[in-house]
Amino acid sequence: MSATIADDSEIIRTFDANPDSLNHPLQSRSLAGISERMALIPELMKFEFKRDHVEKLIQWTANNKKLGTVVLVSSDEAAKKWSDIATVAKGSEEVERLVARLQNGEITGPIVFANRYDGIDLPGDSCRVLVMNGLPSGASNYELFRASTLYGAQQ
Repeated sequence: MSATIADDSEIIRTFDANPDSLNHPLQSRSLAGISERMALIPELMKFEFKRDHVEKLIQWTANNKKLGTVVLVSSDEAAKKWSDIATVAKGSEEVERLVARLQNGEITGPIVFANRYDGIDLPGDSCRVLVMNGLPSGASNYELFRASTLYGAQQ
């Protein structure tokens, strides 16, 4: 999924980001999927961001603003924790069906996808708020070693 924010100063101020990072932003090679969306990663925020605040935000956005809201989690077990306020996609067929419904504007969510960090295209209003609750971790010993070694490294 892509995330584009119009005003970089908000990111710097809110998340205490390094202003030098604005000199080397991530850039797409195409115009496909360009839109504005809010991406929240509570575990990486330098201030307390309570889960109920996230829940209220995504429910309000989906229900009142009729804009797509998605939660990405690292496992099926983590997805269950969201089942009281969101639809949890189970299996590839349901993921495809829910993605199509978000893209067509038939539903706004919140929708939870477990371990689906790549390959989902939700342009425009199909996903305006994206919550990443837990980062993906490698499965092999090598991937786990890389993740622990490179955690917090500047690239």
